[in-house]
Amino acid sequence: MSLYGIVNLSLICMRAEPSHRAELVNQMLFGEPYEVLEQKGDWLRVNTCFYPYEGWIDANLYKPFSEKSYQEYMNSPREVVSFGHDWMTHCLPDAPFMIFLGSQFPKSKEPIFRLGGVTYQLTYPPLQRMTGAPYQRLLKSASILVRAPYMWGGKTIAGIDCSGLTQVCFQTIGITLPRDASQQALIGESIDFIEEAREGDLVFFDNEDGKITHVGIIYGPGKVLHASGSVRIDQIDQHGIHSYELKKYTHKLRLIKRIIPDKKK
Repeated sequence: MSLYGIVNLSLICMRAEPSHRAELVNQMLFGEPYEVLEQKGDWLRVNTCFYPYEGWIDANLYKPFSEKSYQEYMNSPREVVSFGHDWMTHCLPDAPFMIFLGSQFPKSKEPIFRLGGVTYQLTYPPLQRMTGAPYQRLLKSASILVRAPYMWGGKTIAGIDCSGLTQVCFQTIGITLPRDASQQALIGESIDFIEEAREGDLVFFDNEDGKITHVGIIYGPGKVLHASGSVRIDQIDQHGIHSYELKKYTHKLRLIKRIIPDKKK
């Protein structure tokens, strides 16, 4: 029988090895279920359930989630934080804490819900949902993260990497992407020319060895939003990303992929 857990904190850090000194490879946000694969001392090797990705978490952060609760949660409607990163939730009777853009929880008509046997209450702001076409909502969510500092493995306004940015933003419109840029490049419809790209398309960039190492979101004609140093908006053409500040190309364009189907635009 599988053993599951649920993130009941703002986030949980996933590391490459069972050590606090190990590389940060991912962050699971509030409301993310995961499967426990093994335990080694004070660490658990887990696999995320929304998008398969393995890593190690501190066992002290483990919140049990029964298989029945897991199945019900995965097959029921969920809310996704898409309006901002300053939503607060509150574990009665504990003090409020922050949940970030992309966090999920059971859909409810009231600002109170139960998850993992615990009652939570949204305290600020009231539940708000963005309107508009999927690509418009995607860009609104992405704009919230502009100027967030770059952090390898990060997925929040406090620190985020390039593929974490795209994954979180697409999650807000109900599309789950893989975690890494090279994995994200394997899905979607290929677009041949940058002139044919439209808002919401993903653009991928490779290094000297031809390995895809970076991803961004087309933000408008000739513009790309991406995380490099910080979440920023730069110019893009058929050669790649051109930094206005550095006055040079910083990333070489490799692929363009359309993730949002035409009928959803």
